[in-house]
This record gives sequence, C-alpha cells and structure tokens, in this order.
Amino acid sequence: MKKLVVVFGFILLNLVMLIIVILVNNFSFTWLLPEAQDPVTDVKTGHPSNVSHGRLLWSGINWRVISQLENNTWVDDQGRLHMRLQKIGDTWCCTTLESPYTVKYGKFIWNISSPSLNLERNTSIGMFTYANDTNEIDIEINQWPGHDEHLWFTNQPGSVEDYPSNIYYDVYSDSPYLNETNITYIIEWEPTYINFSVVSSDGSIISNWNYTNESEIPHVESTICQYFGTVANFTPQNEQPKEIVFNSFQYISSKQSSNYESADDLNPENETKFYKGVIDKLNEL
Repeated sequence: MKKLVVVFGFILLNLVMLIIVILVNNFSFTWLLPEAQDPVTDVKTGHPSNVSHGRLLWSGINWRVISQLENNTWVDDQGRLHMRLQKIGDTWCCTTLESPYTVKYGKFIWNISSPSLNLERNTSIGMFTYANDTNEIDIEINQWPGHDEHLWFTNQPGSVEDYPSNIYYDVYSDSPYLNETNITYIIEWEPTYINFSVVSSDGSIISNWNYTNESEIPHVESTICQYFGTVANFTPQNEQPKEIVFNSFQYISSKQSSNYESADDLNPENETKFYKGVIDKLNEL
C-alpha cells in the first residue's frame, strides 16, 4: 500500500511539473509590462511629441522631461530638439531636461539653431550642471527686469548683489550677435577652473569668462540640465507660445565618470570639426 502511495505521489509530482513547463513555454506575460504609449500629438499645432514615460531620446541621451505639458518638447526628423513655452489658462508651462546620470568635470557643448541671445524679456534659456543650489554651474540667457544684459555666467550661489564674484554678465542690446543663429555655448568644468564661452557660427568668440576660485568650484557629481521657461516668477508680456530649437548637445568627459553612458560617447565621429576648431580657439585665449 505504501509503495502505491509513493508511486502515485511521484507520478502526480511529475504531472504538475509538466503542466508548469507547458504554461511557461506557451503563456504570454506581456500583460505584466507597462502599456506602450504612442507619441502624443498637440492638437493645436499638430507637433508630435517623442516623450514616452517621461523620457526623450536626443543627442544620444535618454533625458528626463520635467514639464507640465508632455507635448512642450519633441525631436524633429533632423534630430533637432524643440522646446516650447506656452500659457495654458493662467499658467506658463516651462520645460526642463535632465540627464538620467551624473557626471563630474568635462566640456558641455550646446548648439542652438534659433536666434537665442534676443529672447523676449522674462523668457529664459538655461544650460547647466546641477547637484544642489550651491553646486550648480549655469549659462543663462535672459533679461532680468531692470537689466539690459542678455547673457549670464554663474557659479552658484551667485548674484549681482550678494555674490558678485561668482557671476559674470555680457551681451547688451547693441550687440551685433543678438539675432545670430547656430550659436555654440560651452561650459568647461575642471577641478581648478570653470571656463564659460559663447561662440558664433563663424568661430568668433562672443563672450568668454574664466572662473578660478577653486574653493567655490563644485567637486561633486552633477546632472546635466537645460531649461526653457520664464525668469523666476516674472511672466512674458506677449502671451503667444515661444519656441527654441537646439541643434545638438555633446558632453566630453575629462575623466570618465562611472555613471556616464551615452551613445555619442561611443561614437567619436560625432565630435565635429567645428567643435574641435572652437575648442582650439578657446585654448589659444
């Protein structure tokens, strides 16, 4: 009798295992995965958004998108990034892109297709590295109320009143570069200095500032960010939507960070001759 129970139990166990194997091999578990999302379309303008689950792939980086409107940001067929600022109800909807990893030191190179130095007052473009409010390196393009300067370089904390040595401003309303297109903005961040540069499409240096206060230079891993929106809590007078177009972004690491992963970094051909020429010019200064 005991032998029969053992044999029956063995047969039953093998039968259960056989059923499990069949289920695993033939059952689809795709229902467990997040539902795929189609590109969002802005009904008003017809622009498709490439944002999916809060991410946007551009210049080899799968950026985090922080915005009240998902369709405020998209990449066109030429690989250019569009960032839009628009008013919905009483709210101006701004957008920030943030890298999903951190870096430490290196060159950060943005090229903006649109005219970028003559923004409407109270509208702002920011290109920066960020760890916290006291470890932040900024290039900002805007006009603060009561100021004529269009371009600001800052090692935070920085302000005209409280930390004047940490801020540099340039490009006034009489600048010949106000309506220039395809301007390149560069932050070169090293342990002993931060160099800020703005370069025209023909390679001319529009503005350059070298910051050398080592005790104030950030020495911590930081994310890479860019912003298009309003200046603080000030609002543009013209309530029409505004748009800025970036051609490209490139990060060149001076010392490879373990957290850095980028398709651009794996393809040296993406470092164009133009960028090399710009960097050579800056090294001559």
